[in-house]
Amino acid sequence: MNRIIACDLDGTLLNSSKQISTITANALQHEVKDGACIIPATGRTLSGVPDEVLHLSGCTYLIAMNGAEVYALPKKKLLYKSYIPREIALQVYDVATNFSSIRIEVFYNGYGLVTQQYYHELLTAFENTSLKSYFESSRKSVPQPRKTILQSEGLPEIAMFTDDINQMLTVRAKLQKICGIHCIQSACNYMEIISSFADKSFALKYIAEQNNCTPQNIIAF
Repeated sequence: MNRIIACDLDGTLLNSSKQISTITANALQHEVKDGACIIPATGRTLSGVPDEVLHLSGCTYLIAMNGAEVYALPKKKLLYKSYIPREIALQVYDVATNFSSIRIEVFYNGYGLVTQQYYHELLTAFENTSLKSYFESSRKSVPQPRKTILQSEGLPEIAMFTDDINQMLTVRAKLQKICGIHCIQSACNYMEIISSFADKSFALKYIAEQNNCTPQNIIAF
């Protein structure tokens, strides 16, 4: 590759219908013919990335989970990871479970793992929207998400949703006292927790170094 074009998905590569427009697809194809490598860089988990993105011509890498994971495409081989260590992930989970309104997602092996109750709430909330199929493909219900953390070496992300903004503020304040994590709040009722060493720019740097691509030949948007 002589150039890297890294782009976010929602609201950037994907339009409001969660699809790649014809204009965007044609523009990317032109760049690929000129030697560029297209790298989607997203906060989504692997299972939540549309097939049309994974099968884009010239798309040989995927940055997922806000930079916590890098996959080689099309085989979806995990090449790079920057995870929350297990013991810290348990601390995060246990803080959140002390608050009744907090719904928790534990991300592991390319999926968001949630309780059966929360899974049902998600599908009901997004009934008749384009997001329903996204949640159906990217989330799984499990009896005990905490057990998954115990059996893992670490997690790429833990996410939280609530209808009680005050409880979210309290949880965030408590989490900020835990070393080794970074809290991302894209909305007042939703928060993602990743390793403080996870970042899309770090993941992009890893890919560039593996392919001898200099910073001057990287475009990110």
